Amino acid sequence: MNQKIQQNEELQQLLQGAFSYSLFQRLMAALQGAPPASEARLRKEQIAWVFEVTDRLSTIDQIPKRRALSFGSRFLRQNHSDWVQQHGGWEGVLPVKGEHGLTCTSTDLS
Repeated sequence: MNQKIQQNEELQQLLQGAFSYSLFQRLMAALQGAPPASEARLRKEQIAWVFEVTDRLSTIDQIPKRRALSFGSRFLRQNHSDWVQQHGGWEGVLPVKGEHGLTCTSTDLS
């Protein structure tokens, strides 16, 4: 992705100057539009998309990594924190096993 961006000076300038939270929100809205089988599945898919998009954006040289990560965190707090808390926090929603079989925990979004 970085190679394609580096080959397009106009896109580089757009990303450097125009990457805002509003643009991040529009990107997430465009990616989260398809209806799934259940609300729980929808929420999990939406949260996964936020993680995926945030991760990919944070690797683009023209976008400050800290900005991309803060937009992802902010979007999760504003759009998914209540639902995550109602379903047992991150451990209840997205349990993850570590390399030694230990369940990883994370902080709550409040």
